[in-house]
Parts: sequence; C-alpha cells; structure tokens
Amino acid sequence: MSPPLTLKETMRAAGDPRLTEWHQKLVTKGIEKKALDEKLNTDIARRDQVKTQMDKIQPDVEQFETRQEKEKEVSSAPNAWPSLMKQKEILEVMVLAAKTSKVKQNHLVILTERNERSDEKKALQKRNDPLARLLK
Repeated sequence: MSPPLTLKETMRAAGDPRLTEWHQKLVTKGIEKKALDEKLNTDIARRDQVKTQMDKIQPDVEQFETRQEKEKEVSSAPNAWPSLMKQKEILEVMVLAAKTSKVKQNHLVILTERNERSDEKKALQKRNDPLARLLK
C-alpha cells in the first residue's frame, strides 16, 4: 500500500470518525489555496505590468491635460477674439480714412498752387506778349 492510502486507512480504523472528513476538507482547502495563490500571483504580475504602462504614458497624459486646459481657456472667451479683430479692422479703416483725408487736402493744396502758377504764367505771358511780338 502507498503511504497516503495507508494514512487514510489508519485514520479510518483507529481515529475519530470525523477525522477522514476533516482530512478531506484540509485537502480541498489546500487545493483552493494553491489556486488562489496562483491567481494572486497572476493579478500582481498584471498590476505591475499596468503600472509600468501607466508610468510610461504619464508625461503624455500630463501634456494632454495641459493642452486641454489651454484650449478651454481660449474657448472660454469666444467673443474676445472677434471683438479684437473688429477693433483692429475699425482702427485700420480709421487710419486709411485719415490718410485719405490728408491726401485729399494735399491734392487740393497742389491744385490751388497749380492754378495760381497757371494764372501767374498767363499774366507773365500777357505782360511779355508785346516783347514776344517784337522778337518775331
């Protein structure tokens, strides 16, 4: 007889009738414990693997969160950009209007001076007309 079988027969013959039942429960609990230990080791290995992966992607996550915060700041004031753009366009139009006004004023001054010079030229020609006839 093998040693485990000898032990069982001895417990059945000499021991408490519940001894065999207790032994069977111990064997079952031992098998369950071994399965739970294996599952625990597998879960610990998986946890460590996931933790390593998380540590690797942590900088990317922080960068993503920072970018989201910046986008939120920009999008939180959606009317600020259009109003600034409108103000810029208004200022550009005002500058162009001022330049146009200045150019018109300069143009009027030049026209006035030209007309005055033309009148002076006609007056000089009229005054020099007798002399010009003599030279011909």
